[in-house]
Amino acid sequence: MRKFLLVCFLLLLTVPAAYAQDMMPAHANADAPVVVYSDVWARATVAGVNMAKQAMGGVSAAYMTITNLSDADVTLTGVAGLVASMIEIHNVVMDGDVMMMQPLADGLVIPAGESVALAPGGYHIMLMDLQMGLVPGDAFPLALTYALADGSTMEDRIAVPVLEEAPEAAPFAVAGVWSRPTIAADDDANTVEPGGVSAVYMHLLNVGEADDVLVGVETSVATVSEIHEVRMQNDVMQMQPLADGLMLPPGEGVILAPGGYHIMLMDLTQPLRDGSAFAVTLTLESGASFTVGVPIYDRTMSMAGM
Repeated sequence: MRKFLLVCFLLLLTVPAAYAQDMMPAHANADAPVVVYSDVWARATVAGVNMAKQAMGGVSAAYMTITNLSDADVTLTGVAGLVASMIEIHNVVMDGDVMMMQPLADGLVIPAGESVALAPGGYHIMLMDLQMGLVPGDAFPLALTYALADGSTMEDRIAVPVLEEAPEAAPFAVAGVWSRPTIAADDDANTVEPGGVSAVYMHLLNVGEADDVLVGVETSVATVSEIHEVRMQNDVMQMQPLADGLMLPPGEGVILAPGGYHIMLMDLTQPLRDGSAFAVTLTLESGASFTVGVPIYDRTMSMAGM
């Protein structure tokens, strides 16, 4: 059933949604994602912001479930990020009665149409010599490199939310998550202009078996977070909140992209620095909720460069 839902999602994302055909910029119609991610998290190393510096040099790990939507195997071959000076893909194995951790020299294969879980006690992304403390509620960006069947490589940008314990599994997967920066990576500004705004975009997939509705969004980087859509009214493009939330039918993907559905961030509480990340918590009508890491960069410019 899960594989069928994922195949449906791939087909849906290959064709732009009807609501976006007349208004979404061409650069926002990204190709369907090769892989999607769910249950992404990293274990916190500190209890509060004031203790963050004490955790430098420590270790942690990033966990997630990676699902391959393509019809050929892909291999996760490398992970990079400023969060740690050494990042490796590891597995935990038993040597007699001793549990040992070892790097995967040839990478981690994600078979076509299947999911691979990175979880405590098994596969994971090892973060060694941390360059910052991992504070609950924060997030950090990672660049994942995949080897594809045709011999080419693909880099995927994600962000990992920092949690105190593993999240409850949610029947949702995401891909292509991003938010537009408000300042450059090398900008020294630590304040934000009053009333600053930005937005969060992603591919969002309901892999469950029942309808659900995205009804709420919460993040520490904005005072107000709302689910919006852009509509054409009398030849004028207008943005308005979705009073009833965003419907997420089972087995279907919804695209949040410039010119269409998006999560609007208003009255920013901090600058959104290019190359960094933050966390958002999505709340569903069913009562479920899950946290997504949001890398900050201009995806439209990145795709134009590609």
